Amino acid sequence: MMGLMMLVLAGLGWAVNGVLISYTARHGISAVTVLVPQMLTALVLALILVPDYQTLATGQARPLLQLIALLLGAGVVNACGILNLQRAMSAGHNGVAWAVGHSALIVPFLAGTLLFGEPFSPLRVLGVAGIVCSLMAFGLARDNSSGERPLPKVGSPLRASRLALAAMLILGAAQTLLSLPSHLGLSDGARVRVPAMYLGHLVVYVGLWLRHPETPNRRSLSFSAISGVAAVVSSLLLFQGLDRLAPEHMASLCFPVAIGSCILSFSAYSVVALREPFTRRQAFGMVTGFLGIGCLGASG
Repeated sequence: MMGLMMLVLAGLGWAVNGVLISYTARHGISAVTVLVPQMLTALVLALILVPDYQTLATGQARPLLQLIALLLGAGVVNACGILNLQRAMSAGHNGVAWAVGHSALIVPFLAGTLLFGEPFSPLRVLGVAGIVCSLMAFGLARDNSSGERPLPKVGSPLRASRLALAAMLILGAAQTLLSLPSHLGLSDGARVRVPAMYLGHLVVYVGLWLRHPETPNRRSLSFSAISGVAAVVSSLLLFQGLDRLAPEHMASLCFPVAIGSCILSFSAYSVVALREPFTRRQAFGMVTGFLGIGCLGASG
């Protein structure tokens, strides 16, 4: 139960990042000017606060290098998935692309049950299905309830569908990589997972920024600092939750719970703070999301 609560809190932290990115979008601040300083802030903060440098200096090199390689690769893959999702949203239906991309949570769930022998109980299947239904409901409601002028679409619907599916698979692969150390029992006594993951993200985002460099303004830098702190806290909660669920054969529930919590809390923010219309689809999404998380919690 403590592991599940940590994952719910991690999802709330992800929602904070969503709020900040939403603010920059509504005020015309370029995303790349936030992503690079955000990851740089998160990496520096993680390097200062997270690793146990005494253990790092005396630890065994081979398991540590395996752990760093897995998390560095997960960061690179996850950043590529996020960028691919942005391309999908610009090429087609924003809500559908958003929902399909975030349905990546199915991939680590299936990997945990099929590759690592975690129980495939009816409650777990119902829980994941409820969260996927919630994602689809919120994804469709986002476009249908938006009063803003739609973004210009580039390419055909088929191309948009392929990009969204590719984003789902890439993000799913990243989430599976993030789960692997817990599945494989790779100890993180030196606490290097968080900075290694952020370094992978930063490599991709800096490479993108170098192609079209922009100077961040004071406002975007302040947003980056806040979201960087939220990202570090969320990542620590994510890995602590994973480590607690893995011995109970429940690690496959990690991303469904965290993503479900993120979607529900951000949707509540959009209704209460932004006063966006609350549609029947959104109501259906909230109900199925809460039921999904409840089923996953009861399955333990």
